[in-house]
Amino acid sequence: MGAGGSWRWAVGAVCGGLVYYHCAVRRASAVSLAADVLLVLLCSLSILGLLFRHLHISFLC
Repeated sequence: MGAGGSWRWAVGAVCGGLVYYHCAVRRASAVSLAADVLLVLLCSLSILGLLFRHLHISFLC
């Protein structure tokens, strides 16, 4: 297994651990997990959008 395989394994382990914590330890539902993931993604995208607008960075150079 190369460097790419170990990277995928690490990401999978972290994601699996977070799903386990959310559903088993906190006893929350899968719907709550999906809502939390969507909220984090939307917040991250909005922050990146503000950063790119402020720094005048564009992917369409």
